[in-house]
Amino acid sequence: MILRVVVFLFTGWICGVNGNQYIYVNESKTWKDARGYCKQKGFELSTLNGQEIDICNLTEVTELWTNNYIYTTPYLSLLGCYEKPDEMQFPSLQKASVVECQILCSEYKKFAIRGNSCTCIQPDSDQGALQNAEQCNYTCDGEALCGGDNAISIYEKDASISNRLTEQPLFPPNNSWCLVYQCVNGAVKFEEKDCKNQDYDDDNDFFSCSFEPDTDCFLWHTKDNNLTWSIQNSPPQNDPKLSYNASYYAYVNGSGAASEQTAVLISRMKFKAADWCLRFRYFTETPVSMDVIIWDLIADENQSLVEIRNSTYKSNTNTIWHLVEWNINMTNDFKLMFKFETGEYETEISIDDVTMIADSCNKTVSTLLNKGNGLQCTFGGEFDVCFRQDESNNDINWSLSNNERWLSSSVEIEKRASLISKFELNDIRINITMRFSRKSNLELYWKDEQENKKFVNINTNDNTNGPFVTDSKTTYVNARSNLYIDGITTNEQIRIAFIKIKVISNSYTQGERVNRSFQIPDPYAMTISDVTNLRCIDGGGIKMSNAIKLSGKLLTKKGIPSAVQIYRMNNSYWKTSYANTLRTFVCEQDNESNNSCKILADFELPREEVQNTNVGWIAAVLAGLLGLIIVCIVSIIFYKRIYSKNNQRTKDFSTGEPNSIKLTNQKVEGTKNDNVEEDYDHLHQSQPNACASSSENVYSHTTDNQYGLLPVITDDTYDHTVGREGEYGTTQVCQDNENTYDHT
Repeated sequence: MILRVVVFLFTGWICGVNGNQYIYVNESKTWKDARGYCKQKGFELSTLNGQEIDICNLTEVTELWTNNYIYTTPYLSLLGCYEKPDEMQFPSLQKASVVECQILCSEYKKFAIRGNSCTCIQPDSDQGALQNAEQCNYTCDGEALCGGDNAISIYEKDASISNRLTEQPLFPPNNSWCLVYQCVNGAVKFEEKDCKNQDYDDDNDFFSCSFEPDTDCFLWHTKDNNLTWSIQNSPPQNDPKLSYNASYYAYVNGSGAASEQTAVLISRMKFKAADWCLRFRYFTETPVSMDVIIWDLIADENQSLVEIRNSTYKSNTNTIWHLVEWNINMTNDFKLMFKFETGEYETEISIDDVTMIADSCNKTVSTLLNKGNGLQCTFGGEFDVCFRQDESNNDINWSLSNNERWLSSSVEIEKRASLISKFELNDIRINITMRFSRKSNLELYWKDEQENKKFVNINTNDNTNGPFVTDSKTTYVNARSNLYIDGITTNEQIRIAFIKIKVISNSYTQGERVNRSFQIPDPYAMTISDVTNLRCIDGGGIKMSNAIKLSGKLLTKKGIPSAVQIYRMNNSYWKTSYANTLRTFVCEQDNESNNSCKILADFELPREEVQNTNVGWIAAVLAGLLGLIIVCIVSIIFYKRIYSKNNQRTKDFSTGEPNSIKLTNQKVEGTKNDNVEEDYDHLHQSQPNACASSSENVYSHTTDNQYGLLPVITDDTYDHTVGREGEYGTTQVCQDNENTYDHT
């Protein structure tokens, strides 16, 4: 540790800022090497938030690496919500994250996630059964979908998406990017946008197709059509100008085509499993074959919802646009199709004002008024979408036939018949246009919940000739109310041809609507494959696709991010191409120091030399300690030997001869040297074979051993080669190949 600090002090400038120690490293390195260098020294690469630049006086430095980095996934298409197969194994992530799961499965095209569990999907493996999108209600990485209680979200990498973009996004990247699209001149234009930008927030409860220029239409053409739907603005033959106003509509003509030729319009997105109200108008002068079809996406089955076979043309009433209102109840997610098919007769058909609104039809007229910015209350097909009889205020009932609402002149006069709107008005300014018979005794008013009435004056006479009068009035409704039309009978028949209500302003158009819960990608959004296989209708705003790109402060398996922030004075920026770029950098460490900046020697020991030096110093220290231990051991042994010799050479005063140790199997009687016996105690063990050798050169007195080189003892006290009786035999000399006890 001391060595590390010493070496580090020579790397640059050491700065203490708000409890942090900063070190400016003035040698250029790659970002990965710079980050590793700081970690090696027990520091972190600095994020360079600004104050350390001033205190450490780095204002003259051009550019520096920072520890601000981000990993961005490739574009991921949400394939859908699936039932988890029993055999599919799910390793756990550190946290619930689509980004982490994609990094884990970077070598795979598909992966599945369920909360903090992730698995990589092998090609052609079972990925489970498709489920309703609402089954995947877990979110992670902000609002990204990541499975559900018993379901998994499956994503697929799509490398081709980047080629579709007309513009590349700017850094710094957001947490999430969504691939959005717009229909422009019949072609699809793609862009990257912040997923949480509400400017293109799809409404998943209301969809419409009025076929007017620059308006959204949820129906697209299939590219494999034999025939083509076209958008027209000339009225169909014999269309009364002041009846239903079909300014633009979708039209297909199968005249002259072979039988079983088709033209299909299909919803670009899918509808959630719920109650829906479908409304549309159609006109045809000939027998026709057009079906409205429900495509059950979970069961992968089609079912015919509405079958249109007959003409709407009647000679006595000219053109009649029939209105279809149909309640749909689906337990599975689905798509909607309009399929026209030719038969043996010449045939054509026009459709207009197609809407899909979540909820039953009797509850959605207010939504149709507000979100559709108006209503056309015509009575084709003997159906009134806007009004119903007010039974509580009726003396008689309105009749509905021949494309009109009417009261007979043959009934008693001064009888009241009341119509009440199926929609509510609240904080709204509207324009009401009515066409009705001349001299009609009509009252138009709105009434709130407290029974307060506000009348709208209408002109029942004008200077034009003909049986009908058209009047238009604008009114503001400030409280929750219904619109009423009362007819009071006279000697004249009362007839209403149509009522048109146009929204001028309301709380919805002023941006006070309630936004839906936000999820990315939109599980009901149009898929990239559908964009490829369908042809859009001109106009409309920006819409989300099912493709997203997510970001997080993560690294790939190789330790590389997607982008790094570069510090530059007053103009920091993000850079994506940086792998081999060299820059200087600052390391930081929290050490609770005071604010200071000290300039030290401008010298840095390269990382390789630091590592090698560290190893060398450690080896030298260990070798020194080992050498010290060996010296101590050798000194002790040598001292004992010298001391033993001196004792052995002491004279025996009774005989006048030098004293000696008897090598027998018995312990030495009288005076004994305990140290000598303990040091060589293993030599006194009984050995069955006098010539048996030992592989352990434990006490080789003439060769190197574990204690080093010992001096040769010239004294013959332990001379085992002389002919002396004892436990080692008399004159036998043994050949010892391993020199276990080489005493010569």
